[in-house]
Amino acid sequence: MKAIPTEMRRRILQDCDNGMTEHQAAQKWMVGCSAIAVVFFDFGKKQRCETGSIEPIQPKTGPKPKLAEHREILKQIVEVTPNVTLAEIKLSVLNHYGLSDRIPTREQMHKEVLEWNRIRNEQARTIDWRFTTADARIKLKRLYPLFHS
Repeated sequence: MKAIPTEMRRRILQDCDNGMTEHQAAQKWMVGCSAIAVVFFDFGKKQRCETGSIEPIQPKTGPKPKLAEHREILKQIVEVTPNVTLAEIKLSVLNHYGLSDRIPTREQMHKEVLEWNRIRNEQARTIDWRFTTADARIKLKRLYPLFHS
């Protein structure tokens, strides 16, 4: 259901407070009785008492995106070079977090990346799995068939 504009909510609540029935208000404002019930009963009595506001309640947001902490860096990289490759993005992000521009040897690069990974791992970030192993087996069943011996 689409949110009813705040001004319309205010007027509907005013009409209901002045004694208009749900059915009369629904006809006057050309909305369903259920919309009037939501505005008047859910918001009018509960929300007005608790918050003093009749603004639509903002929906709760989902989990934080995995790359949220790198959003600004990634935006800068893509703005500077719109056709950047994934490998170049990885190197740019690593560079931003303290790796020098030129690393003379492969071993030195490996050492620096390991150090960076060690620091990141010390932060003890956990993985937010979206479904359990049992759910994965159901969803990915056709990709990983079972072989019976």
